[in-house]
Amino acid sequence: MNHKTIPCHKINKYHHTNQITKIFLVTRAQYFRDVSLLHTQDTSSPAVISTETIQEAISQYINRNSDELTRIKAERRPGRPPSTREDLLTNMLRQEEDEYKSGFEIPDLQDVKNVEALQEWTGEWNTMMSRVKFVRVARDGGVVSVPNKVT
Repeated sequence: MNHKTIPCHKINKYHHTNQITKIFLVTRAQYFRDVSLLHTQDTSSPAVISTETIQEAISQYINRNSDELTRIKAERRPGRPPSTREDLLTNMLRQEEDEYKSGFEIPDLQDVKNVEALQEWTGEWNTMMSRVKFVRVARDGGVVSVPNKVT
């Protein structure tokens, strides 16, 4: 391997990892946008969402694949190794649980202007990152602001 190709390889790996991170954040933001829309369905204007509702929504988000994981485990024959999909779901569940302990990154649903911006969001990465603020919500209820990742 030529020494000139190594930096390009590292750059490509960085961009690939960056794209995966963007996909996860956009998917997460879409889920919590839907939560905010359901919460404000009865009112004409966006409203702040309570900490209890946010905690419940995070738990539901983390366990969104539990039914599939249970089904895959039940279908596996005894003595067989877990499937790739089972490993993926198990690892994702474990990572999200660990993240929740230290602070689960979601759009700030306790700021009315941010909820409004989130509800107006079109689903594109660049518009989300320039308008929507994120926070880290820990299992114990602590909330910490996260700097925007405009890239």
